[in-house]
Amino acid sequence: MKKGLTIFLIIILAIFAISLSFILYLGLNNNWNYNFNIGLNKNISDKLIYEKGYNLKEISLKTNYAKIEIKENDTNNITLKIYSDDLDRFIINENEKLEIKDINEPCKFFCFNQKLSHIIITIPKDYNQDLTINNKYGDIYINNLPNLNVIINENAGDINIDSINNGIINNDLGDIIINSINDGTINCSAGDIKIKNINNATINNNFGDIKVNNITNSFTIKNNAGDIYIDNINITKNSQINNDLGDIKINSTNEINIISHTDLGNNKINHNYPESNITLNIENNCGNIKVNN
Repeated sequence: MKKGLTIFLIIILAIFAISLSFILYLGLNNNWNYNFNIGLNKNISDKLIYEKGYNLKEISLKTNYAKIEIKENDTNNITLKIYSDDLDRFIINENEKLEIKDINEPCKFFCFNQKLSHIIITIPKDYNQDLTINNKYGDIYINNLPNLNVIINENAGDINIDSINNGIINNDLGDIIINSINDGTINCSAGDIKIKNINNATINNNFGDIKVNNITNSFTIKNNAGDIYIDNINITKNSQINNDLGDIKINSTNEINIISHTDLGNNKINHNYPESNITLNIENNCGNIKVNN
């Protein structure tokens, strides 16, 4: 009896595993979206329910399901537009700083018809105050605002930034793409990190690739699983790269001392300058190290 039950359970589990593998295969080949919490991520409200202008001040957003866009304008004011099916879900406070808070209870488990709100904030290009965004689900876009300082905490969604000054950016699930940032602390649990230009960087990723085009001054980059690729390094202070699993490739550097080690993989540094007082330490547990400078 026990033997028969065991065989039956093994067959059921095998069927479940095969079915799940088949579904994943179809999804990977057809770009399906596995978002069981929200449903379709294109289900965004287009109903304008709120529009108002404000004097310049700090901005704070706390939302559950929202596509958020921060854009530049040609005025000296802040403008706010909210597209949603329900204005009552938002509390807007405009005292010392502009606060927009979504009080709608987050949906749990399987929620297939949950609509995302769409929040658009425009600010002057020379705006140099702080912007804080806490978002449960939804993509975040920030346009060309080179004086802006941001703090972003995202649970699930992509973060796309054209240009900002300083940023602390945390994302649990989704890509982080930045064109230009001065000082950045960037943390991602699962997703790719892509940065074109950054001066001072602290970058941490648990699962996903890290790609940086140009990095200057100093940096610390850590990855648990994923490749690290840097096109150009021009640093003035000691810096460090650590990877647990994945290749590390650097195309060019300034004349610096490079100390590199990998436990399992190839380690190739084309040119090194041990007399330099600036050192780049590279450590890899499993993966190749290659510097083409």
